Amino acid sequence: MADPESITVIEVGPFAPTGPQGPPGVPGQSGSTPTYPNKAALVAAVPTPYNGQSALLLDTYQLLVYRSTAPVGWFPPWNTAWGVLGYTVRGSAYPVQGVIDLMTFNYTAVPGRLYEVGTTINWLNQGVNTVAMITLYGAGPTPWVSPFAPIAHAIGGEWNTYTWSGLFANTASGTQTSKLAIQANPTTGILNTQAGTVLWMRDVGPTVGASGPVFRDSPPPSVPPAQGKKGKGHK
Repeated sequence: MADPESITVIEVGPFAPTGPQGPPGVPGQSGSTPTYPNKAALVAAVPTPYNGQSALLLDTYQLLVYRSTAPVGWFPPWNTAWGVLGYTVRGSAYPVQGVIDLMTFNYTAVPGRLYEVGTTINWLNQGVNTVAMITLYGAGPTPWVSPFAPIAHAIGGEWNTYTWSGLFANTASGTQTSKLAIQANPTTGILNTQAGTVLWMRDVGPTVGASGPVFRDSPPPSVPPAQGKKGKGHK
């Protein structure tokens, strides 16, 4: 048995794992991703972040990574889809005769991202041969999906559902407006848009060297009586 007086005891502090060393003058991150209550708290606590620094927001459980090259800022991991940017749903019917911006919402645009914008329109034809034109707008006044897509119906009083979407490689930044514009021929009838009509936009990932419209789900030039028909006599 060893002599107790010959044993040397060395006291050390607790061990803490550390991550990779940061750039010169920047401390390395700890073994876990730093957490912050929300985005405002993160920005206040880290006034000078470095490229690739990560943080987890506890209010949304969203992982953010700092990007030091344009566009600069805290973003979700770049090579992923960021999901819904915004949407709006009509809660009541609205007759369209002439040109009208039926639905709008604002969103925050980030350059270099691929956006999908779409609409599902519930509409009731009031009048014979009502012809309606539809345009989706994204960044400012520029048509998001163009040109006008005409829909026509030869029989009045029929209910229809019409879906249209397209992809756009975004180059805009900051607050932008998404808009659904409808033009109905005022001399041939009224297009009664119904409750449940929706306008939406989502981020589907990074662009790959593209800009402007890259895909459009083009509907046929007219909707024959057999398509989208759900009933008659709704006048």
